Amino acid sequence: MLSLKVLATGSSGNCYLLTCDTNGKTLILDAGIPIKEIRRGLDYNMNSVSAVFVSHTAHRDHGLAVDDLRKSGIPIFDPCNSAMLHRVFSLDGFVLKSFHLPHDGVENRGVYITAPNGHRMLYMTDYEYCPYRFFNQALNTLLIECNYCKSMLDPDEEKYNHVLRGHAELDTVKGIVEANKTTQLRNVILCHLSYTSADEDEILDTIRGVVDVDVNVMIAKAGMEISLDSVF
Repeated sequence: MLSLKVLATGSSGNCYLLTCDTNGKTLILDAGIPIKEIRRGLDYNMNSVSAVFVSHTAHRDHGLAVDDLRKSGIPIFDPCNSAMLHRVFSLDGFVLKSFHLPHDGVENRGVYITAPNGHRMLYMTDYEYCPYRFFNQALNTLLIECNYCKSMLDPDEEKYNHVLRGHAELDTVKGIVEANKTTQLRNVILCHLSYTSADEDEILDTIRGVVDVDVNVMIAKAGMEISLDSVF
């Protein structure tokens, strides 16, 4: 059994806990909230953490607690600051492979994860588009940003150009799901929605329209705990 716990999602902070019952270990995906909130989300069991993957430390909503977690002795997979940007990271049965994602000129990484129980998952956030296709990996879960709907974006907004070049629009996300869906896909979890430019109903209807009826499509919310199918 593999589970995902959403501690935070959005511009105020991003942090997700991926836990495998096979070995009781947890992989933290981004650490954009205070370490005390991460500790609480882990029920204060820091020994259960295998590692932290951080997409980019340039923005606090993804990397706020990275230094504190490193000081706690937890391994940090920070490929943006590594000399081997595409290297594989492996620990406690989790295997991670990072890849580049365009984010308005800021170095940013997505990650392809194989969990200890064999579950195959993609995590992508803060990207304009994805230059890669993962169809051959037969992904089981997509945890991917769907930041805004173009019809709701205000061209007079101060960060308009940054949003266009640094975040994923609904049509882009639809294309990514279509390009990577197989009969093995079970979950599409949409994260990092804009507070002002995302229509949740439109997003859910659009993505549900391109996957099989037995695929779970949901929007990540803080406090949500999701059991991910582990039998395929």
